Parts: sequence; C-alpha cells; structure tokens
Amino acid sequence: MPSNIPNPFAKMRFEVPEDYRYQLQDHCGQKKNPFVKQFDLFILAAAIGAKENKKTDIANLEMYGFAEGVYLSSAQYEMLWLISTIHDDVALADLTNARAVKTVCESYAATGLRKIHGWLNKGTLEIPEKIAKGILKEID
Repeated sequence: MPSNIPNPFAKMRFEVPEDYRYQLQDHCGQKKNPFVKQFDLFILAAAIGAKENKKTDIANLEMYGFAEGVYLSSAQYEMLWLISTIHDDVALADLTNARAVKTVCESYAATGLRKIHGWLNKGTLEIPEKIAKGILKEID
C-alpha cells in the first residue's frame, strides 16, 4: 500500500488478549527494554504468527486495547497489509477492508506473543538475547 494513502487504521484501536497485556507493558518503553513502542512488539508478534501460519481465535477472548491506529506510521500500516496478505487471509481485492486486516494481524499477534512469552521466560539470557535467539530459531 503506497504511503501517500491516508492511514486506514486511524479510527481503530489495536488489541491483544488480556493475558499478554503485561508482556507489552513490561518489555516496551523503558531504556532497558528491547522495544521502544508496544506496537513494535505487536508487529514482530504478528510476523511470527504469520510465519507459522497460525492464528489464535480471539473472538471470545478478553482483549486489551493498547494502541490507537491514528499514531501508526506509514511503514507500520504497510507492514500490517503485508502480514495480512501473506497467506491470503485477506484477498488482494479486499485490501480496502482495514478492519479485516486488523483482525487478521491481531490473531497472528496473539500467536506470536505466546511464542515470545515462552522465549522470555526460559533461560538466563537478557531479554534482547532471548528474542534474538528465538528469531534465529524461527528462520532456521
């Protein structure tokens, strides 16, 4: 999606399952944390879920809203479009349906957050090393 198109997510709030609320809060924002913004962790988690082609059914889960779409950069919302089309979850003809793209990415992110949570809760490595080690295992 070209970056000269207005942000289609501007009026939406992104959510993750409530179970991952503290993961977003604890690993983002402070100098010691690997992610500057919670949305950076969300995009990584969505990419991991998409790589595995596994979506979590979030329809009946209690959700935590963490980011307003209006603050997304063009690079961030372009990444969401790419993630949502990788396995034809959103048909190319339906790319105008930002809500469908958001839902697919949230479903993938829930899967990815579960995986990242597992990486962060084992071993004695520092958080950035744990994430790097987990990513390297995913791409091998």
